[in-house]
This record gives sequence, C-alpha cells and structure tokens, in this order.
Amino acid sequence: MQNGHTLIEALASKQNLDTYQLENIGPIEIDKRSSQVLIRSIPPDRTYTDTQFYEVLLSAQSNGTFLFRRYRAENGQPGRESVDIHLTLETLHKLVDTIPTPEKE
Repeated sequence: MQNGHTLIEALASKQNLDTYQLENIGPIEIDKRSSQVLIRSIPPDRTYTDTQFYEVLLSAQSNGTFLFRRYRAENGQPGRESVDIHLTLETLHKLVDTIPTPEKE
C-alpha cells in the first residue's frame, strides 16, 4: 500500500464489496484527513425483530488496522450489540482479496 489516501480513494470508487457472507458491504464514511474508511452492509439484514450488519473500519495510519465486526440492533430499541461472525479462513481470504488496493486498481 503506497499511502492511506490511495487506499481511501480506491475504496471511495467502489459501491459494494462482496463479503461472501450474508450481505454485500460498501463504504459509508470516508475520512481522508485521518486516513480511515467506515464500511457497512448495503443493505443490512432486516427481519421483523432486528437488524444485523457487518461493519469494517479500515485505517491507513501507522501500520494500518482492519476491524471487522457484526452487529445486531433490536427494532425499537436504542443501541446495538456485537454478535459472532461465522467465518472460515477461506472466506476471510476472499474478503481481504476483495478490498481494493493501489496494486489491484
């Protein structure tokens, strides 16, 4: 990765990233100043009782970080809770390969 801004620009150009999971994800907030991108499920998984979604926070500061979580929010209730992600190593590799980098663009 050349720098944080290059990663952010690459992600900003993507509408959806295939997670090989329950739903696609895409960038919803891009902060070029702090070299961070917030990515969420597009659309989230909604039922009559709750909404679940993936959230990824990418940061290109320092050595870079990749936080991948799944949340559940009960309809009509404030807040959200972290829930388990059922993920195989193969699926994780596919997900990481989906994230654009300057070398892939």
